[in-house]
Amino acid sequence: MGWRKLAILITVVALAVVAFRTRSFSQSATALASLAASLQPGTWAELTTNNIAPTLAFTGGASGITIAFSENGVWDPVSRQFFYIGGDHSPTMPDTCPRFVSYTESTNTWQMLAKPAWFAPKCTPGGAMHGYDHTAIDPLHRKLYYRPFNDMVVRRLDMASNTWTDLPVIPATVMANTDCCVGVAWFPERNSLIYASVETGTNGSVIEYQESTGQWQRLGSSVANLPMGTHQQFAEYNPVNKVVVFGGGGGSRNIYKLDSAGQVTTLQPAPFAVGVEASIFTVDPVSGKYLVLDNAKEFWIYDVNQDSWDLQSGTPPIFNSPLYSSSVDGIVATPVDTYGVTMFIKCFSSDCHVFIYKHFPDTVPPTVSITSPAPDSTVSGTITVSANPSDNVGVAAVQFKLDGNNLGTEVTTAPYSVSLDTTTLLNGSHTLTAVARDAAFNRGTSTVTVTVSNSIPFNFSLSANGVQVLTQGQSTSITVTATPLAGSIQPVSFSVSALPAGAGSSFSRTSCSPSCSTSLTLSTSTSTPAGQYPVTVTGTAGAVSKTVSFTLTVSSLNASLIEKCGQPGNLNCFSFDNSSNLYYTWPAATVCDSSFTGQPNYSFGSNRSGPGNTAAVVQNGQCVFPQLDTTNSHSGAGSLKFTIPSNSSANSSGFFTEPFKRNADGTFPYIAPGSSFGNVVYFQFYQMFDTNFLSTDFQCVGGTCGGWKQAIWYGNPPNGGSSSSVEVTMHDGFQRSVPQMYGQQGSDDYGVQNIIDCTYAKATSLGGSGSGFISQPNFAAPLNPTCVPYIQNQWMEFTGRIEVRGNPNDAASRVELWVNGQLVIDYAFARINWGTSDGSGLGQFMLTPFHTNKDPNQAHPTGYTWYDDLIISTQPIPMV
Repeated sequence: MGWRKLAILITVVALAVVAFRTRSFSQSATALASLAASLQPGTWAELTTNNIAPTLAFTGGASGITIAFSENGVWDPVSRQFFYIGGDHSPTMPDTCPRFVSYTESTNTWQMLAKPAWFAPKCTPGGAMHGYDHTAIDPLHRKLYYRPFNDMVVRRLDMASNTWTDLPVIPATVMANTDCCVGVAWFPERNSLIYASVETGTNGSVIEYQESTGQWQRLGSSVANLPMGTHQQFAEYNPVNKVVVFGGGGGSRNIYKLDSAGQVTTLQPAPFAVGVEASIFTVDPVSGKYLVLDNAKEFWIYDVNQDSWDLQSGTPPIFNSPLYSSSVDGIVATPVDTYGVTMFIKCFSSDCHVFIYKHFPDTVPPTVSITSPAPDSTVSGTITVSANPSDNVGVAAVQFKLDGNNLGTEVTTAPYSVSLDTTTLLNGSHTLTAVARDAAFNRGTSTVTVTVSNSIPFNFSLSANGVQVLTQGQSTSITVTATPLAGSIQPVSFSVSALPAGAGSSFSRTSCSPSCSTSLTLSTSTSTPAGQYPVTVTGTAGAVSKTVSFTLTVSSLNASLIEKCGQPGNLNCFSFDNSSNLYYTWPAATVCDSSFTGQPNYSFGSNRSGPGNTAAVVQNGQCVFPQLDTTNSHSGAGSLKFTIPSNSSANSSGFFTEPFKRNADGTFPYIAPGSSFGNVVYFQFYQMFDTNFLSTDFQCVGGTCGGWKQAIWYGNPPNGGSSSSVEVTMHDGFQRSVPQMYGQQGSDDYGVQNIIDCTYAKATSLGGSGSGFISQPNFAAPLNPTCVPYIQNQWMEFTGRIEVRGNPNDAASRVELWVNGQLVIDYAFARINWGTSDGSGLGQFMLTPFHTNKDPNQAHPTGYTWYDDLIISTQPIPMV
């Protein structure tokens, strides 16, 4: 008997004792095998299975499913089973434990497996142990690995003996951070378990457990720090290319490649956030192409060899309704190398499905050559760029490029050519490229260099960017940029005209050679009339002149609300001078009924139908709600007063909320990339706090208070929610008595007051507290002398700017906050998950002193806070 046959015989005998697989394989084709065989490349199909909902759903927990907050399971090609470990938030059915489940191909059935003994500490009522990307399998040696939530001990199952053991604790010298949610993968060529995690701040590392030595060790010494998100990384082994791709998490798009030699290579950032809750990152076991789903319900192919991303047309059936707010939540995937397909499992509550996808098996790239123009030739006028591609299966398209940028759209049929007007280019050297691809997105490239020479005048463009609103007596800076377009570059000289009376100007450079920029400083005097002025900047090169114009707004000293609201870009203003603009909603059949006798109850939901904007609550048998106060205002006839009564809970006072703008057709604008209203929103309001409100040490159920809120800026109707992934919140973080901001329910923290060096590190530098009411002295001199605190019984001006940037949920948006005209926060890495079910972009706000977990059993003096003169705009708002 040959050694291969002997090895097979031994393996079969060993498998007979595995407790969770007792049935032998059928000699006839299984449902999975038949479906996989019937699939054409590039197609999906649903696999109907048995007992899936009872196995994966009906948890009695928060989401009702056991595969929430997860992205992978594993396929065992020996037993032909899919395995998954994970659980819901606060499960109660059949118990409070997570689940160990499997799908068996031979029976086409799902089942719960016996819980390992190490589950016991994870079965705490109210707890959670999600699947994340925490499962890996070594099918050759019959080992399954699982890294529990927030645990530095990885568990290993010997599948032959059905015995669990603990790997050694990961030493702090190998991984300095215990993160909740990491990425793990088995790397056969290294005989090791790969573990990717954030380590310090937003820098991560990759380590491994070597089975041969029984030790953990660091990897990727060639890359000292690997930028990642704060949690929820992924790691995915590629069985074709013999690498592990890892990274992402917490809104990050950063990914890396670990090869079999242990070297780490930085890859180009993904076109969207990746990691658990942001993507499903799996692999095709035949071609080695990564298959990636995102929260925009898109399907991407990532080629790690070419480091290229390709968006597939259409929406995969895995995204059929219903879906959670994060579209990829409730979906897990695994490659099934037995049949050369990838399995996707999806649950929404008890609605569970299995889908199979077969990718294109072709891995041979096309060949292509540029046939015209000739290499190193000189060209002018309009030319034709042509290419001759070929492929073993068939050419799908050719994309021509000029200097690395797409030259038109893909050409999908012969002749493969495109027209190029060289008079639109600068004279000099340029690179032409033809990229041929096939249906499997394999690519071949051809490049030639040509010299453009046209006898035409130099052409350029002019742009101006900067703050175009200022107050009398102040100055502002505008960046003017000259960009070369065509011809031979010449110097550009600058001038400015149409300034208002009493205003002056100066350029940092009066001329420069494009591409170049100069700073235009515009200064006003106290006598410069308030108003709006069209200002023109002219750039001149030889006989060619270009202009760019913008509106300069000069505001009066201490500009009134009326003046500010009349300035460009204004979306809405709220003076709180008239109670007829407050449309109340309240809990019916309560004491609030008598408070609003004779008034309609303007209940409103996420679609904001009707005018409802002010909510009342019941606290201690009393109806509490925001109301007009005509005795106290920043300007005008009144302000909006909130009451924080003794023994009140989190929502102590009710709230006021409005969309940024209500369009006449019933729709609501939003702020995000691609919006007709732009991607930047400015806000300003005035707020006053009485002594009781600021001097009370509020107590919270469950420990240190997170602090009371001031205002929340969140997603547009009909999907926006004040606690969501599209959210920017102002608050008194941890009762430090300094204004702060955060996003995404507190998971995206912008620091304390980062731009003026008011920090938690300074507060705790002498061993004192950095959180809680007791920490307030540590956010003042001498430890934090630059902090800007809240002030009692005085109107304070809060002005903000939110710029939504990058892809949805990228750590790329910029949030700024000024307090009484002083910039205190400038955070350029905020995560705003725009373009999702939480909102197309920012489009609503809420005023509320909501205090999460506030203890209703605490007796304290009644506190008050007032809001007034709120402005929402797409342009800067004058400050004090």
